[in-house]
Amino acid sequence: MSKDKTNTKKKQDMPANPPFRVGEKVGRHVGPCVKPGEKVGMHVDLQAGEKENAFSMHLEAPPIVFQRAKELRERETESEQLLWEELKGKKLGGYKFRRQHPVMKYVLDFYCHQCKLAVELDGEYHDTMEQKELDKLRTKHMNDFGIEVIRFSNGAVERNIEKVKNEILEVIKTKMQELT
Repeated sequence: MSKDKTNTKKKQDMPANPPFRVGEKVGRHVGPCVKPGEKVGMHVDLQAGEKENAFSMHLEAPPIVFQRAKELRERETESEQLLWEELKGKKLGGYKFRRQHPVMKYVLDFYCHQCKLAVELDGEYHDTMEQKELDKLRTKHMNDFGIEVIRFSNGAVERNIEKVKNEILEVIKTKMQELT
């Protein structure tokens, strides 16, 4: 990256846990000052209002995560199919959800960028202590970037989809009030 007088942001102005490391090559556009293939430095120039664009809804997910998301969309669980039918096409409160959405090194089951909300469906393997710790870490990473994560068991979706939808709508209302 060329050094010029516009690159003045300091280390403390960057997010606490950026989705990239200093000197790491990026494959997707980070913002107006970092192009694909360039190395990321700590002096990324973020003009007023550019932070949202610079740290996009994918938070620099690498290509392998996009490939994994595609594979997951091709073999979704029954619970994911049920909930997707209720979320797609802005059916839930007029909010757009994406399924199997890449963010950083993760693939979120469902994501609404407008209200920064991830909806995760957990199968039985999420009941293990090891997986609970990994889920906790993943949630913390999402929270660090302003993304709230709510979780439902597959069984909850299959038994009472209306209750799940209502809970998601309640969280959306709260999030939207916080964002305005």
